[in-house]
Amino acid sequence: MTRKISRRRITTSSLSAVALAYAGLHGTDQPALAQNDATPPAGQGTNEKLVGEATAPAWRFAVSIYEDPYRGTVTSPTSSPAGTRFVGAEVIITNDSDQPLEFRSNSVRLRDTQGFQYAAGDVTGTEPRLVSQNLPSNERTRGWVWFMVPIDTQLTEIAFDGPPPSFRVAIPSGT
Repeated sequence: MTRKISRRRITTSSLSAVALAYAGLHGTDQPALAQNDATPPAGQGTNEKLVGEATAPAWRFAVSIYEDPYRGTVTSPTSSPAGTRFVGAEVIITNDSDQPLEFRSNSVRLRDTQGFQYAAGDVTGTEPRLVSQNLPSNERTRGWVWFMVPIDTQLTEIAFDGPPPSFRVAIPSGT
C-alpha cells in the first residue's frame, strides 16, 4: 500500500496557481497606466473579442451504493487476508460533454484519514463491475468497484481520478 499523489490534486493545484496569477494580473489594486501609454498591455483589454473558447468537459461521478464492509460475495480473492476487510461501491460515471471520456476502473480510489489511497481492481465481486472504457459523449456507465483495506482503517472518501481534459480552440485559417 503506497501513498500516491493523484493527477486531480496536481491539476487542482495547477488551476489554483493559474487563478491566483490571473487575479494578480487583473486585481483591483493593479497600477494605473502611465499617462503616455494609450493602450492597455496585450491580454488585459476590457472588451476583447475572442477567436474561440474551450471549457472543461461536463463529466460527473456519483456513488449510488456504498458498503463497508461489503455484504455481497467476493469471488477473488476467495477470502480476506488476516487484518483486512472488503469495501464495495456501485458508482455511476456520466459524460455530458461533447468529447469522449477514457478511463480505467482502477481510477476509482478510496482514501483514508492518513491520505493513503486504495485503487479498485484487486478484488472482484458478483455484481456487475465497472468496466474500463472510452465512454462516448452523452453516455453514462454504472458498475461496482471493490477494495481491500486494513481492518482498522478509517476511510474518508471515494474518488474518481478522471483524465485531464484537452483544451482545444480552432483557429481561423488564412489569417
